[in-house]
Amino acid sequence: RNCPICAKEMHISFPEKAIVFYLMKYNFVVKESYHAPYLKNKEFDIYIEDVNIAIEYDGKAWHKNIKRDIEKDSISDNNGVKLIRIREIGCPNYDSSSIKYYVTAGSIRELEEAIRFVIRTANSAIEANNNLDINIERDRTLIYELMELSEKSNSILSRRPEVEIFWDKELNGILNPDQVSFSSTKVVKFVCPEGHKWEGKVRNFYLSPRCPFCSGEQI
Repeated sequence: RNCPICAKEMHISFPEKAIVFYLMKYNFVVKESYHAPYLKNKEFDIYIEDVNIAIEYDGKAWHKNIKRDIEKDSISDNNGVKLIRIREIGCPNYDSSSIKYYVTAGSIRELEEAIRFVIRTANSAIEANNNLDINIERDRTLIYELMELSEKSNSILSRRPEVEIFWDKELNGILNPDQVSFSSTKVVKFVCPEGHKWEGKVRNFYLSPRCPFCSGEQI
């Protein structure tokens, strides 16, 4: 409760999952937390492979510095990816190759309009369709169910089963690896079978699932 990292993840995840929910409803094949070699240590929140479009949802509390956003925009442009950014009002304005659509944080109506914009941009065949059936309040329960399914399939335990060996059950308390996304920036405690202890971001363990002391990365 009141953890700023958890608050960020829950705040961002619902709008993202709502976007995913309606893209899937209109038969787009969606990949979440998508990583491609050209992105290096970055990833797209949402990627639609068949139309080569990526979508980012930018919360105002976490996108005050535009340097990383500009860098990802440039990488996307250089690799032929059309990047759509749904940005909360309060995020800095800037010019780049990405398409920016601004919404008020917490506004369901504006999020619905943003989703319509994304779908029409992703598929020119329905560009003239002004009757897309987007109703978040009606579909909220289904979106939450999608979040729960996604959390399980995208947990660090699901993506890196070996994390169970390194998860410090004592110091992490009631937090279990099946409750944390593989891409989370949450800092947790690890311990290896040799007794080495360290703390680090979950996403860093996903990228390098080994003890930094046994591997010689730390002394």
